[in-house]
Amino acid sequence: MDNTSLDGSPQNPVRQIESAESTTLVDAPQGSSLPQRLVLGVKFATRTISTQFSRLSPWIATSFFDSNAMTIAKRLSYRLLKITGILLTVYLASVILLFIPFFQTHAVFLNALQVPLFADFSIPEKYGLAPNRTLNLKIHTSDNESLGAWFILSDSYYHSLPGTEIPNNNITQHVRKALAQKPVVLYLHGNGPTRAFAPRVQQYQTFSTRLDANVLAIDYRGFGDSTGRPSQGGLVMDATVAFDWLVDHGKKEEDILVVGHSLGTGVSGQLGKKLADEGRNCKGIVFLAPFTSIYEVLGSYRLFGFVPFMKPVNWIPGATKFFKWAIVNPFNTLEAASNITAPKILIAHAEDDRVIPHSQSDILFEEFLKPYLRKGNYSYRATPAFDTTQRWNNAHSRQRPLGAYHYPPSLRTLSKLPETERERTIEYPFSPSKHVNTTVIPNFGRVSQLEVNEGDGSNTTFVLVKTLAGEHDYVGLQEGLVDIIGTVFGITRGPV
Repeated sequence: MDNTSLDGSPQNPVRQIESAESTTLVDAPQGSSLPQRLVLGVKFATRTISTQFSRLSPWIATSFFDSNAMTIAKRLSYRLLKITGILLTVYLASVILLFIPFFQTHAVFLNALQVPLFADFSIPEKYGLAPNRTLNLKIHTSDNESLGAWFILSDSYYHSLPGTEIPNNNITQHVRKALAQKPVVLYLHGNGPTRAFAPRVQQYQTFSTRLDANVLAIDYRGFGDSTGRPSQGGLVMDATVAFDWLVDHGKKEEDILVVGHSLGTGVSGQLGKKLADEGRNCKGIVFLAPFTSIYEVLGSYRLFGFVPFMKPVNWIPGATKFFKWAIVNPFNTLEAASNITAPKILIAHAEDDRVIPHSQSDILFEEFLKPYLRKGNYSYRATPAFDTTQRWNNAHSRQRPLGAYHYPPSLRTLSKLPETERERTIEYPFSPSKHVNTTVIPNFGRVSQLEVNEGDGSNTTFVLVKTLAGEHDYVGLQEGLVDIIGTVFGITRGPV
């Protein structure tokens, strides 16, 4: 459309607009109300914009005002709503399935996730272990289940063997000799993959080389090449059977170090409680990336590391209590902590862990310290007050200058705790840093420690290590952490 009249003379667009404006104002009925005039003004502005827009860009005007474009927009909106509805349906279905024991059990254990696929556990060398260094074993439980296990020889013992001697020719003989000469770690892995999973193999290698310790790694029932179906009771039985297997092969109970990672920390906690109930003990327990309970970790779980998966459930009245009641395998380490009598406890967590919040380790550490600190220093809002003044008077702690960080966590950290954890937030009218020694290691993290003399000559040590890196699966591979574990439990490698 050009700016010419019927006789061919050019026309001024501004005059056209003025003409249209004057016409519009003239056409307005005399005595019309202000709302009517506003409506006419809006209609006029819309028509003017449309006209000028069409003159400047016919294609844009046609696309914007064309009915087909509006239809496409409606279709896009409908599809977006449809996708949103599908996602909400999937989310609600996932949450509902968590209330059903069968699906909840699979979600917690993930034992159907057999990684690596089609693993051949009889050839550990395929997964990075040295030739003839790892003994592939079968350990049998009292309820007739068979557990697949690897016994990895310590580095020095392995290198002391003649080149022609193959350990698998006489498993029992080499296990007994290796246990007699070197420390041992009972490793309890997390959920999901098997004992041949790459990060776990690296963990065995780290313990057996850097600490020069033997390692017994088992697959729980239902995992890897083990028989049966997983449950809390079943996994605790498996850990107990593995512990007894080491004792049966010549290792003293008090010389066995139990190390659990992720789900394995729940198993380790229950194992420690069971041993204490039976009047037995171990060298100590290491909790790598632990959680306080399955209920707490599910409540704080964030999908893709940032989407709070269970938070909408808290908006439904009574849903949280029902979900807690519906937990089949609670693995409540927080509850078991007061019954664990292991002489040394070490908790380690990476601050960049996106699977289990590192605040879970703070809460667990605080629970272990609780009986040893005076009333008022640590009192939980969700639990009744307690009085252990006399026990504290019999205790002592080694003091060194504190670093840039302090313990317990800052109020800023506490404010970020999930709601299910926040109710156990600590009140401390007296500074706990007077009792807990915290050391900052540049570029690594910080170590908080409390050493207690019980008064009967026995010592109890609690250590919390917060690393800056390591995420969830690799926190145990941090060399600094491994060295701390060796120092705390006295299994550092001697001079070569």
